[in-house]
Amino acid sequence: VGPPLKDDPEYQKFFKMLKMGIPLGAVQNALKKEGKDPGIINMDPSRPLGEQQSKSKDTKKPSKPKGPKVARKRLHWNKIDESKLHADSFWNQAKEQDLQLVGLDFDNEEFANLFTSEVGKAAAKKDAPADDKKKSRNQKVQLIDGRRRMNGSILLAKFKVDYKVLAKQVDGMECMEAEGNELRGMMQLLPTKDESLALRSYLPPPDAPAQEIDESIAKLGECEQYMAVMLDVPDVKDKFQAMLFRAEYETHADSIREGTETLNQACDAVKNSERFRKLLLYALKLGNALNTGGSNEGVSAIT
Repeated sequence: VGPPLKDDPEYQKFFKMLKMGIPLGAVQNALKKEGKDPGIINMDPSRPLGEQQSKSKDTKKPSKPKGPKVARKRLHWNKIDESKLHADSFWNQAKEQDLQLVGLDFDNEEFANLFTSEVGKAAAKKDAPADDKKKSRNQKVQLIDGRRRMNGSILLAKFKVDYKVLAKQVDGMECMEAEGNELRGMMQLLPTKDESLALRSYLPPPDAPAQEIDESIAKLGECEQYMAVMLDVPDVKDKFQAMLFRAEYETHADSIREGTETLNQACDAVKNSERFRKLLLYALKLGNALNTGGSNEGVSAIT
């Protein structure tokens, strides 16, 4: 029938993108751009594609009861693997003691009103204000980790320059109005191997019209836009390191100059010290007396 989807050369990279934490919508967009069915990403990655497609054709979907769809608000938390719980942990004790939440009674109707809402075309037309519609149209495509994206956006906000211009400046290693720590931050924001794979899967091919590429980049978030334009800068990391060396050269040179001047002053003080000269002469005289037994074969200088 074929290899499992996760090992299928044609679909392997898309499941890898999903495993990296890239949003489902972005992965589906990448599938569409390559002319593939975006619904494949929702299939079981451990089973072959042909087996799942044939089963979906043979299996009739049960009819769903008609009625308004309901979206329930969720609590966001991190799940703990039960195998990692200590025997005396709170959760194990609660499970063993059959802990009951006495007095926790609530009105089901009030609960539904507070924590659920109808979804669908009717609810969207009724509840969505114009600002929300505009926001959904302007929603950015997210391809990288949320924390990395947030930190990168804060750093890039300091530079009021088009990212294409910035990429050109880096390519030519031009002087920029940026301090060393800012250049170091931009270098750390260069896309990793996995991020580069995700970006290239999303973006049109290099030979696509420039307008199509620009439109795709414009749909990305700030951090992703920066990474996208830096993809095509050759030896970009080495160029950043050269620019960083130039930006911090004077600071390092000043610190070396200060240390060198201190060392020179210390050498002059030792060389001109009357006490040190007398100490060396006493050592020479005592050494000659010990080594020669008082004869006239003594040395005149030592190290």
